[in-house]
Parts: sequence; C-alpha cells; structure tokens
Amino acid sequence: MSAADDWPLDPGAGLGCLLCGPPGDEIVEGLATAAREKGWSVCLATDLAKEDHREAGREIEAGLKRLAQVEGAGADLLLIVGVGSSGTAAFLQACRSRRVGALAIVDVPLILDALDAQRPVQPLEMLLNLEVPLLRLESMGPSALEPDHSQRVDLQLDASSRDHQSHRIPSADLRSPLVFFLLEAFLSTHLEILP
Repeated sequence: MSAADDWPLDPGAGLGCLLCGPPGDEIVEGLATAAREKGWSVCLATDLAKEDHREAGREIEAGLKRLAQVEGAGADLLLIVGVGSSGTAAFLQACRSRRVGALAIVDVPLILDALDAQRPVQPLEMLLNLEVPLLRLESMGPSALEPDHSQRVDLQLDASSRDHQSHRIPSADLRSPLVFFLLEAFLSTHLEILP
C-alpha cells in the first residue's frame, strides 16, 4: 500500500489535478477548492517524503495512477501543481512520468545546494526530460528562492526551448485566486483543454 492511497481524492468530471505542497498551505488549499468548484478531479498530496526524491516520486506516480482511474479525469492530460520544496519532487516526477500533461510550480527550488542519496539529481539538470508545458510562479519582495538560482533557471528554460511561462509576483499578491487565474489561462493557451 502506498501513501498515495490515503491522499484525499475528490472525483470530478473535468481535468485531473494532483496538488503537492505542505500541509495547511494557503495556496494549496485555495487551489484545491477552486479546482473542485470547476469540477476537476483533485488529489491532495500534503505528506510527501519531500526530502527523499525517489520515494516522493514513487508516491506521486501512485497518486497520478489513482487520479487517472477516475472516470472523466482526463487520464492522458493530468496536471501536477507543486508548491515549495514538495514541488521539487513534483517537478522531477513530471520529467519522468508519461501520465502528466502539464506542470505548474510555485516557489519551487530547482537548484539544490547539496545532493545526497535521497536527493541524487539536480532538478534543473532534468529539464531536458520535461516534455510538458511548465508554468513557473515565483514570489518576490522578498523572494522565496535565491535570486541567482532564479536567473539560472530562466536561462536554462530559454536555452532548452521548453514550452513554459514564468511569472514573478509580489509576495503579498501571490495568493490562490491569482495562481488559479494564471493556471487556467496557461492551460487554456498551452493545452487548449479549458474553455
């Protein structure tokens, strides 16, 4: 039995969305509410083994499989949204999984200061494996991420010619209604699956 079997899953008739973030996070909770109101299928992963990227990847893939089994969840176009350090594991799994149709990350570190047995891969190096559109949102003033890291990610995204959008948003404005608005616009433009 996987930890993903215990994640809250709310079936809907629309897009399947796996939300990965810290427990009680305002953005994660707000996105889950907005997605449910739109009729999306929502699976909430707030207890990821975020310090062990391999284990977290297995959990995320199990959550995607579970979400894909929901009738009408768009099994070939599942969305992962990662927030904070949990989003690093979500990014890595989106680079590996065949179930993912789009990825959105909010204040997600893609450059790690140190690698170890549980985090053996530099996330930014996996970017070439990312085959789905990426929406990247970062807070500023103050920034949640290292400024030089953010610039390196920008350069790497542009150099790799990946389908992406990046937005820097004042910390005071980075709330779930704005994030959901940007997410819907992104999906509508890049996947043409939303009205």
